[in-house]
Formats: sequence, C-alpha cells, structure tokens
Amino acid sequence: MRQTIAICLFALLALGRNDVSGAQDSASARDLEQAVTEYDEGLRDLRAGRNAQAARKFESALKQLDNHPELRLGWGLALLRAGENEEAFQALNPLTTSNVGSLASSALVLQARIRFEEGNLRQAESLLVKAQKRDSQNDLAARLLGIAYARQAKFAWAIPLLKDAVERDPLDFDAIHLLGVSYLGTQQWEAAKPHLIKAHQMAPKDITVTCNLAAALLGMELYAEAAKHLEKICQADDPPPQAPRHLALALLQLGELEAAKRALRQAIDLDEEDKKLQSLWDELSGSDETPEPGQKETLESAQEETPKPNP
Repeated sequence: MRQTIAICLFALLALGRNDVSGAQDSASARDLEQAVTEYDEGLRDLRAGRNAQAARKFESALKQLDNHPELRLGWGLALLRAGENEEAFQALNPLTTSNVGSLASSALVLQARIRFEEGNLRQAESLLVKAQKRDSQNDLAARLLGIAYARQAKFAWAIPLLKDAVERDPLDFDAIHLLGVSYLGTQQWEAAKPHLIKAHQMAPKDITVTCNLAAALLGMELYAEAAKHLEKICQADDPPPQAPRHLALALLQLGELEAAKRALRQAIDLDEEDKKLQSLWDELSGSDETPEPGQKETLESAQEETPKPNP
C-alpha cells in the first residue's frame, strides 16, 4: 500500500503554502503565520520520514485554522505513517463528508488502507465504493477496490477494475497477478494464463503465483507444463495444500500412477480432513494400473477437481 501513501503525500505537496495561508479570513494574521509555518515544517518532516513530528505539527496547525481540510489530510497521513492506525482513521473521519469530492475520496482511500492492513476486506471494500462515488476519477480507489474484490473471490466484479489498473500501469504486480487470479476464478483459463505468466516472471519464487499459474495450465489441460511447476512447489518446506492435490491430478492425466500416489499422499498429509482425497487414495492404492479415460472411476473422480485460485 505504499502507493496509496505516496499519492496522498504528493497531493499534499501540490497544495502549496497559499492553500493553507488563505484558509480562513477570521483567523488572526499571527495565528495564520504560525499555522503556515507549522504546515511547512510538517511537510518537511513527512518527506524526511519524521512522521510523529509531522503529526504534531499538523495537529497544532489545525487548532489555529479550525480544522482546515488539507491540514487534516496531512495529519491523518502522518499518523498513518507513524503506525497510529486507529488515530489516523478517526482523524480522517470529518473529511469523508467534505464538500470537496477529491479530498473526501482521498480520506476514504487512506481509511480503506487501514482496514486492508487489519484484514477487514469487507469494510475496506465499503470505504472504497464510497471513495469512487465521491470522485469517479480516483484511479487509486478503483485499483484498490479491484484488489478488495479479488481477495474476497468476487472475481467478476474485480476483472474490469483490474484490467483498467494494468492498462494504467503495466508493471503493477498486484493488479497483474490478481487479474489472472480473477480470470482463473471464473474459469477463463486462456485469459488468465498471460497475466499469470507475467506475474511469475516478475516474482519467480512466489509460491502462490506459481500455484495459480499451474492451476490455469491444468484448466487448459496442459498437464506436463503444470506438473513441472507443481513438482518444484511440492519440494518446498511448506507447500500450499492445493499444490500436491493438483500435481496428483496432472500426473494421473499423464499416466504416471506411482508419482500421482506420492503426490496424493502428500496432499492427504497436509489436509487429513478431506474425505474426497482419502477416497481417491483408497481407489489408487488398490490399483497397479494407470486409469484410462472412460474406463476407471478414479480418473473421473480426479477430473472433477476444478483448479481453484489462491488470491
């Protein structure tokens, strides 16, 4: 979420001294000058990473200028960067109903970032929907909303937002990967493949990305290519449960019964409660011959496994 903070900081820097110094005619000249000085110092502290100091400067300036919105945005941003998430959330609250749509939208995006960090995707989604309504041109809100949808398996809603995000930034790893995941979640295997290949090229050691690429290859019935990726994952110290499960499926389709049994045994060890895996193991353990399509229930049972994405 560093991009969120960077964009909001850039917006604050772009406001300039005049936006604050002309804030309120009712304030005394002395109070205005003090507030402007504290605003300037707060910006310098933010740029230098002195976030707690910046928060104190913005809060002090706010008292002089009676809750000027740009100062409040700076205060919330400084608190957020200082790790004071709940304080930042509360500081930003008054801005979310601002008459200035872009300010309200920026505040809502920062609040959504806080909820993202807490793992509260549902509330993050709600805040981002509001941010989009307040400012339909807020591309960051649209991108984050697409990510929130994808991580909640609302794949059909995520796809158009993430497509736009990738078009705006072809090197946006999260958007690229989650766009591939969203196509995967809607069983659009061929559409998923190029995005997941690109994500894999950007992060070749990321097990989740590799697993999702393998799932797309399985969906396309490219079993040998899928098995190649899955075998590497299954050799890791802590592979995700779906990796050996999918590897067993690929190996069965390739006619490699003994290797499929080993993969299935690993899958059961990782998920002992899965009765379907145990049933498939019982069937395979009683057979020394590779199942052939249309002749064995074992292969039909394996074919029912639809590759699942891992957002």
